[in-house]
Amino acid sequence: MPLRIIKVRLRIVTPLFMGGANQEAPEWRPPSIKGLLRYWYRACHYAEKGQSPGEARIFGGTGEGEGQGLFLLHSVRPPARQVPGTDVEKLFGRSGHPLSYLGYGIIQRNKSARGQGSGERNVTARGALLGDAELVLRFKPASADADIEAVLGSLWLLCHVGGMGSRSRRGLGSVTWLDSEMVQAGADGLQDAPEVREQGVGPNQGGATSGPAAPEPWEWPRQAANVEQLEQDIRSVLARLCPQPPGQGTVYTAFCKGTRILIGSPASTWETALQAVGQALQNHRTYRHQPPGYPEDHDLVHTFAHTGRAAAAPRRTVFGLPHNYFFSRDKMSVSVDPVGGNGNVNRRASPLFIHIEQLAGPPESYVPVVTFIPARFSPKGVQIRLESRDPSGGRHLSHSATVPAPAAPDEPGGYGPIHAFLDQFKRATHAREVTL
Repeated sequence: MPLRIIKVRLRIVTPLFMGGANQEAPEWRPPSIKGLLRYWYRACHYAEKGQSPGEARIFGGTGEGEGQGLFLLHSVRPPARQVPGTDVEKLFGRSGHPLSYLGYGIIQRNKSARGQGSGERNVTARGALLGDAELVLRFKPASADADIEAVLGSLWLLCHVGGMGSRSRRGLGSVTWLDSEMVQAGADGLQDAPEVREQGVGPNQGGATSGPAAPEPWEWPRQAANVEQLEQDIRSVLARLCPQPPGQGTVYTAFCKGTRILIGSPASTWETALQAVGQALQNHRTYRHQPPGYPEDHDLVHTFAHTGRAAAAPRRTVFGLPHNYFFSRDKMSVSVDPVGGNGNVNRRASPLFIHIEQLAGPPESYVPVVTFIPARFSPKGVQIRLESRDPSGGRHLSHSATVPAPAAPDEPGGYGPIHAFLDQFKRATHAREVTL
């Protein structure tokens, strides 16, 4: 059987912050992308204990009888556009702005340089990537159709509900799948990855086949023209990859019953689309908004900062940890972090994924896709620690308390704040919803 070589064209829609050893210089890294494929493969092939079925065979492993995976991933066309840090600063450096809220951490502020007249910049922003790119996946001759389908399906989902690089769960590094091509090659395969651009192209351009025949493993819906087509494509791909989803409360992130995917209203630019969902999330969670978001969280943490007493974790904890508070009037800060369990658990990534999808049109537009996957919030034995700093800003702790972690997702009150946000966003934007 000849090697099967598949080329996928992608478009980076929102600034992508991916790098190697030097995090300040943006870099398009196939090894990082392959790791993301493994993550989304697990999301579609859930196994409560150990690796997902076929994971080591497809992606490789270091266990007994394991070795190199079934495919190699090459970049034959890296993104051509690099966004300098000064432009990133203009986008994400505005205090209180929804884009700055979603891009927290992209901008580093040098407080020691403020007001000293040294000429030293008090803001440092990382560079980013934008533009079109092409990936080539080269599968071994013995690769089964089901394995090829699983890999490409993982990439398709990454390009419709996920993202790449830093702050990818908050809409940065969103990538749109444009189309895919089957590149014909002989048994000796591809000698040099760039030569793929000179190979003959098969008849498929990534669109689903018509009629009752099942699609080939390299055939996936190409870039959607409108919201209706995007909804249909997401439904069909999830049915293809996850025909029998597990119940909610999986040990790790996996498409399960209770998963919700909202497709918002189109906007003319990615900035407008991302700002809309960022503003909605910011309003929902912020105490200063009218009406205030979760005043009971504010009161609980404020009381803890002054007394050291707390009976429960803030409800907004389920949006992800760590979660920090600062009370400007008292000049006091409080950190909320996970602690305990097996291993050093110091964070919990958000179960809420924000993605910006570019629609082909006409007219060309951008739409937010907000996905909630209700996996178990924390491993068994993990608790939540609240720590406050003294009013002078010193490093000595004023108070510390440990409280139980939030309830499991299928228990009352578990992921209630996230569902409340999704319901609010759905009403405000007339979003379409896909569920499992």
